[in-house]
Order: sequence, then C-alpha cells, then structure tokens
Amino acid sequence: MEPTVRESPNMPNNGVGKPKSTDRWLSVGYAQKLIYFFIQHFNVYVSTLQSIAHRTRDKRIQVIKEFYCSICTDTYPIDRWVSCGCDHRFCADCMTGHLTIKINESQLEGVACPGYRCSRPAPHHLVKKLDPDTTMYERYVTLSLKTWIRDAPDVDYCPKCDQIVQGVDGSATCNTCMLTFCPKCKRSYHGSVDCEQAERDRDENVLSENTIKRTTKPCPGCKAPVEKISGCDHMICHKCKNQYCWLCLVIMEKNRTRDNRIQVIKEFYCSICTDTYPIDRWVSCGCDHRFCADCMTGHLTTKINESQLEGVACPGYRCSRPAPHHLVKKLDPDNTMYEGYVTLSLKTWIRDAPDVDYCPRCDQIVQGVVGRATCNTFEQ
Repeated sequence: MEPTVRESPNMPNNGVGKPKSTDRWLSVGYAQKLIYFFIQHFNVYVSTLQSIAHRTRDKRIQVIKEFYCSICTDTYPIDRWVSCGCDHRFCADCMTGHLTIKINESQLEGVACPGYRCSRPAPHHLVKKLDPDTTMYERYVTLSLKTWIRDAPDVDYCPKCDQIVQGVDGSATCNTCMLTFCPKCKRSYHGSVDCEQAERDRDENVLSENTIKRTTKPCPGCKAPVEKISGCDHMICHKCKNQYCWLCLVIMEKNRTRDNRIQVIKEFYCSICTDTYPIDRWVSCGCDHRFCADCMTGHLTTKINESQLEGVACPGYRCSRPAPHHLVKKLDPDNTMYEGYVTLSLKTWIRDAPDVDYCPRCDQIVQGVVGRATCNTFEQ
C-alpha cells in the first residue's frame, strides 16, 4: 500500500490541491516507484554493459593479407588481385587466360568478368595492363571497333576495299575506290528499288554474267574482261593498252625485236632494291608501279608502325594510291601488320568523324547526338 502524502499548510499550492513537480519527485511514493523500476531492469543494464566491454576487449580488426581466386582455387597476396570494377577478384594469370580465349574466339560479349552471373565488361586499361606486348590489346580494340561498326546503323565497310564508309540517305560512297553501294545489302546502289527487288533483278542477269565469264578472259594488266572474236593470239587491251598472249595471259613488251617477233617479258625491275625478279612476283597498289613483295612489305610495315596512314600507299614517285586491304593481308601471313593497319584505319576514321569519339573514361566508342555523348558502359 502506497503511503499517503498529506499536504502541509505551509506547502505551496498550484490551486488544485496537488504538490508542485519538484516536490512530487521528492515524495515517498515516487521514490519507491523509481527504486522498484531500477531493481526490475538492473539485470538488463548489467548484461548490456558486460557485452559491450567483452566485445571491446576481444574483438579486433583483422587485416586481410591474402585473397582467394575462385578459378584456380589458390590464395595469393592481396596486391596481386585484378578486377573488372565489380566485387569479384581473380589472380592476374587466370584473368589473362580468360580474356585471351574470349578475344581469340572473337566473343566480345565474353570479354567481361568471369564471375558467376556477372557481365561487367573488362575495361580497356585492364586488358592493356595484362598484355605487355599489346598483342591481345590490339586484337581487343580491333574487335571492339568492328563490332561497333557492324552494329552502327549508318556505318559499314566498303565491300570492295574494306574502308570505313558512312552512309547518307540509303547510299554510301567510298572515298578510296569511289564505289557507291547500299549499306543494307552491301551490293551496288539500286536507287529507290528495295533490296529484295534488286536481288531478283540480279538473279535475272546471272545468265548473262555466266556467259561473259565463259567467253572472256581477264586482262593480266587491269583484269578487265576481254573477248577474242577472231585473229591471232596477240591481244591488245583497249583499257590499259597492254599487249599479251591470249593463251598464256603473259604481258608482252611493246617494242618488237629486229626479226619482228614479240619478246615476252619474264622479269621486272624493282625501283626500291634495284633488282630484277620473275614477272609472277610483282605486287602493286593498283597503279602502274610494280615492286617486289619484300620491298612493298617493308615499306608498308614501316608506315603502319609509325602510324602514318597517309603513307600506307604506293611507294612510287609522286604516287599516293592507297594500298588496298587485300594487298596488306596478302603480304602478312600472320596478320600482325594487317590488324595494325585495320586498327590504324579505324582510329583515324573515328578521330576525323564529327559525331564519333572515344569515351575518356573507358575508351569505348561513343556516338554523340545533339552535342552530347553518353557511354553505355558507365552511363557517363
């Protein structure tokens, strides 16, 4: 039973017959309630303080010095891990092997984090860091550029010389070979006719094309089809004015000998190394200059390594005929020089394009729209 507090005649009154708040806390009834409440929750307070003291005394921060690679299932020092910018970490050897396989298989979507259900793309600086000789990195850049050009709606390769061409109003004109073609079907430009109708029209002309192939032979100089109607086997091409034999298709010398016989040219002169070679060993950029394969390969390799795209052309005097892609590929069996040439061509084209550039953060190709460019990798 709680004690009754009687009001003293000298105690100040608030007008309702109760003591003030300061005097109420000093009353016996409120003091008993406070003591009862403290005793009831004393065990909770003690256990809480003990747990805090125990955790502060025993729990210390553990410094991680190693990490676990989930591919090779080994542990390595913490300073040897690599990542694509996500939470997955792998050793450098496993990441290099994974990226090399995907790049060699031309799987651009697979050049990403090998973590489970993670598709974070590998940034360019990571591929370059893991490739000291830059072979894998150059293939990765070439693959990225080719994939971007393949998916771009108005950019494609020229079907004749493999140069990059940007289409305008349903047609594209190559500045190198001056070929005008349709960007959709990669065939000759067919005007307002759709691609399916143009394909049917081409099928109707197959018979005449087969007839031309059956009755003509290509000129050994300019490869133009020539038909022999009558006369001897001494042929003169009206396009390049070369004289050749109809039977063996060997170019003849224009000047006749004293006994009025045509002398067959079996050798040619290379103006770079000043040597003579068999006639079947000459190479050309499509102009009148002819060189040996070794000199042409050395010339093109030097210009490509120096990143001089304008110099990847005929080395003839005052001749700037660009070297076609099939010639560079023919002179490069292991495709090292050819891939460098393709990469240089693509980078030069992107550099000169008004609305295409590289992302300054991840080196991905970005196409700008109305003065603004957004990278799809980082959404910058």
